Amino acid sequence: MRKLNIAFFCLPGLDTFLKDIMTELSNFHNVRLNISNTEDEIRKDVDWADIVWLEWGNELAIALTKTTLLDNKYVVMRVHSYEILAGYIIQIQWEKVNDVIFVAKHIKEAAEMQWSMMEQQQKINISRPTGHLIPNGLNTELFTYEENKWTGDKYNVAFVGTVNAKKGPMLLMHAFNELWKTDHRYKLHIAGAMQDARFGYYIGHMTKVFGWAEDTMSYYHHVENIAEWLKDKHYIVCTSPWESQGLGIMEAMLSGCKPVIHNFVGAENVYDTDFLWNTISEFVNLITVEQHDPERYRDFVVNRYAMKDMIIPIRKLLDNAPITVVTADNIVGNHILSALRNKRTPQYEAPPVASPTEYLEDRYWNMRAYPTTPTMTAEKTQEHIDYIKSHLGSMDNKILDFGPGIGRTFAAYKDVYSVQAVDVSMLYTDRVKAEAAKYDFQFALKYITTAGTQEKGLPFKDNEFDVAVASEVLLHQRPENIVRIMAELARVAKQVIVISWAPATGMPCIDPFAPPMVSGSHHCLPYDYKALCERLEYTMEDVQYTEDQIYFTYRK
Repeated sequence: MRKLNIAFFCLPGLDTFLKDIMTELSNFHNVRLNISNTEDEIRKDVDWADIVWLEWGNELAIALTKTTLLDNKYVVMRVHSYEILAGYIIQIQWEKVNDVIFVAKHIKEAAEMQWSMMEQQQKINISRPTGHLIPNGLNTELFTYEENKWTGDKYNVAFVGTVNAKKGPMLLMHAFNELWKTDHRYKLHIAGAMQDARFGYYIGHMTKVFGWAEDTMSYYHHVENIAEWLKDKHYIVCTSPWESQGLGIMEAMLSGCKPVIHNFVGAENVYDTDFLWNTISEFVNLITVEQHDPERYRDFVVNRYAMKDMIIPIRKLLDNAPITVVTADNIVGNHILSALRNKRTPQYEAPPVASPTEYLEDRYWNMRAYPTTPTMTAEKTQEHIDYIKSHLGSMDNKILDFGPGIGRTFAAYKDVYSVQAVDVSMLYTDRVKAEAAKYDFQFALKYITTAGTQEKGLPFKDNEFDVAVASEVLLHQRPENIVRIMAELARVAKQVIVISWAPATGMPCIDPFAPPMVSGSHHCLPYDYKALCERLEYTMEDVQYTEDQIYFTYRK
């Protein structure tokens, strides 16, 4: 397994959720944490890194994505919660980000809603990175519960979290007061820094208004050893209107506390519904009912949110990143990485390959100078442009360009509003963007991997596009990949335009359903597209042949 250099960046004091992740990843990769505000220190770690991890989509992410520091770097960003509410998401330059991790489903949905609103309002096409849903993980071994926790009195109600408006302290006080009215033996224990002084005054004021005894409510400020503090607590209460997960709740559940959670936005995607309450009477009932199952509370977190399980998809994401790891004997890798960092196309001719089993798409197209053999005439290019343009339809149609290369056929889009492109190669970024700018259409570029497409598909919804264009691309897909790629294009687009190589009469074609297979050309593979479309039950239309090329459209 390749060993990567992974640099984590976050603002001072916001690295709490990174510590366990970095500890786990350090067993497999080289890791660094950068909490510096100086450009020199940031640049040094960016240059060192194979992968840049931006923790939080906040002010730091906004600033870094607006610079050239991240150009030609593989960037992963993790979004938690407050970034959504603060409006930071729409200020980030997302074309600089390859993957974004959301810690909860409703956080991801909120980000997508903000992206969509921004696209509609500003008439733009945001280059959205590949999204991943990976919750925060907890070190479950740090928390245990006493076997006698639920024997005897069961009146200790815990609230853990910084005391501020977003934690709902007013609702907490009124809900607990209704509980206290049922039995004055209930005690409220609050652990967390008093971030907003007005709530300190409010809590003190309301304890007097409600007529609570002096020992009814106890405030502990910030508690360093929360696991020890939770040992004699029976209930963990949440009164927030918004949380990502509520890790304080989960830590208490690991300690055997019964969760009593206000039904905040997205709570049903994080917790079992019988842990939730909507009204104060439901809050009271959840606590007073004689149903306590500490093993279930603990197992809920262990089975769904243990760090040892959450690190698996994170490792998979990082391990599959399409980057070249530089080693002392990796001459090609050093050459390519150096070229990427200096923003130029490496002058490197890919070595000849005898068979498609030795040809790997992502590796090849991130190493080869373009074009290797400039045999495409202006007349042939114009034929491609004309064919594509004739099938684009309305200028408002959503277009996907699958593998635009250097944007050779972008003239076909000069009358359309916007184009989303995806490519496995990061070598031609500046060139393809400059080509798009010539024709005055909104352009967004997203990088994908062949392995990622095979496993998860293209990062788009069903029928998200009106037209997908695959010009001189399908002939470069290995037999084990082409069927899935054609299927994915048909899934995300209502119609697919294809221009590809048509092998000479009598030349044997590769059957991707019957490997192994060998081609005389190391990266140009002959396929019978009519047979493929028939096999996949796609409708093939407007088929045209010119010399050694085939033009056609297909759809489901």
